[in-house]
Amino acid sequence: MAKLYFKDLIFDTSTVHPIAEECELQLKRALVFINNWNNNSASFVFSTSGSTGIAKEIMSSRKEVEASASATIQFLKLKQDSEHVLICLQMHTVAAAIMLARALMLNADITLCEASSNPLLQVDSSKISFASFVPLQVESTLKNEVTKAAFQKINHVILGGAALSYKLESELAAFKNHIWHSYGMTETLSHIALRRVGKEKVFRPMPLVELALLDNSCLMIKAPVCNNEWIKTNDIATIHQDGSFEILGRSDFVINSGAYKIHPERVEEAIQKLWPFVHSFFVGAVEDNLLTLAAVLAVECNDETEQEKIALNFDKIKSDLQGQIHKYEIPKRIIFVEKIFYSQNLKLDRIKSNQALHNQML
Repeated sequence: MAKLYFKDLIFDTSTVHPIAEECELQLKRALVFINNWNNNSASFVFSTSGSTGIAKEIMSSRKEVEASASATIQFLKLKQDSEHVLICLQMHTVAAAIMLARALMLNADITLCEASSNPLLQVDSSKISFASFVPLQVESTLKNEVTKAAFQKINHVILGGAALSYKLESELAAFKNHIWHSYGMTETLSHIALRRVGKEKVFRPMPLVELALLDNSCLMIKAPVCNNEWIKTNDIATIHQDGSFEILGRSDFVINSGAYKIHPERVEEAIQKLWPFVHSFFVGAVEDNLLTLAAVLAVECNDETEQEKIALNFDKIKSDLQGQIHKYEIPKRIIFVEKIFYSQNLKLDRIKSNQALHNQML
């Protein structure tokens, strides 16, 4: 019988459990999901991450949950009755609930812990074979030599919820375990594609996922997890002949500089590779008499001495970017801002940050 482990408590996952009032919230939410699953509930309620706005509740059918969980199990070739799953994300979110669904469908043992910056400090990770983290958790985990070693022994790791920094991807590329970066959204109920971190840049779709491009190159998705209906995204993509795809950036973030369209995400990635930045930064847009809009490098820094040091290096970074990206994509100048804004799961809030940049320029 598969077990759920939470601190010093052990539960049989095939049984419906009474839930005590004093039960800790993370455990209570897991037991509620397990009870509903075992009672063959037709639908489940989750919370969104809040990465693109205010977190909200969504309802999904059991059929959609099973389709999402099954697709990952098939893609990763996870073994029935053999896996040990770590759930270290907030239990009310889609990501954690779908991990729990995967574990239940696999009849896997489960270690549940509180969501924290370094979850492996809380648990016995020696038997864990499958886990899901957000990048911030991995960054903290790798700073501790004990948990760094434990992380590398987990056979399959899924990273989601935010982009990976160049520094983090470079460090993970040397690891021998299978580390995957996910692509998905609320409408697709967790990810619909994965890519092997450090090994490839392209995402590979889950089983039964269909892809297409709109006229503006935005990705469209059709899959069992979204009731086999086409979903339009704002992500500009390239689809390759083998079915894999790359995300170039979001259509609503494109900077129209003269007659050239700049994807700020692409420029930021190039800057990270050449100049590992110790400060928060993003590529934004300001009004320009010649180009209408010009791309600029916005850096969060309020120390004048530090600003001078960064400014002195800006010419070098522009020179280093030559040949890495198109000359029109290179930021025209550097602007220091008081604050760059992020969502709850530490994704750059590009709209709010650009608005602050614009207000500063008035």
